[in-house]
Amino acid sequence: MKRWTFTAPEITQIEQQHDQIDFLALVYARISWGNAPATWAECDALLTQQWALALKYEMHNIDAKRLFIQALFYKPGGDNHPDGMACLTSASSARFRASGFLAWSQKHNSKDTNNGV
Repeated sequence: MKRWTFTAPEITQIEQQHDQIDFLALVYARISWGNAPATWAECDALLTQQWALALKYEMHNIDAKRLFIQALFYKPGGDNHPDGMACLTSASSARFRASGFLAWSQKHNSKDTNNGV
């Protein structure tokens, strides 16, 4: 098993790139959900906007951000719906709020024309 060692400057650089790495993980996740934006610029713009929106709801950890952005994939604009807002503004942890928002958005998926929404 190969062991890696890092210098202090390398560790600092890695820490500074943490958000960028998280963002690229979101890009990968977004592509895997299907119907991805056609270009990198479109994907970058969409995820940058959604990343900022996640921060508005105090979702700072990557798992909560991913769940929130996945919910917006299923129900674009769901954060503006009263029931969606109720999930996002509850007094629970960010990950729990994001999970609830995702469950709600999947139930009320705007891409599904048979669910009556």
